[in-house]
Amino acid sequence: MEDLGERVERLTKSIVELVESWSLRPLVKALQAMRGINVISATVLAAEIGDFSRFEAAPNIMSYLGLVPSRALQW
Repeated sequence: MEDLGERVERLTKSIVELVESWSLRPLVKALQAMRGINVISATVLAAEIGDFSRFEAAPNIMSYLGLVPSRALQW
C-alpha cells in the first residue's frame, strides 16, 4: 500500500508539472474552481471533452458525462 501511495503521489506530481505547459492549462485551472474537482479530475475532463463549447448548456455536459439519469441531447 505504501508503494502504491508513493506511486500515486509521483504520478500526480508529474501531471501537475505537465499541466503547467499544456495549452488547456486555463481550462484545467478553471475546472478546479468547482467543488470536488482536483487537478486529476480537471485534467481528465479537459482531455476527454476538449471543446466545451460543443455543448449548448450545462445539462448537456452533465448528460454526456453520465451525471444525470437521462436527458436527450439536443444537438
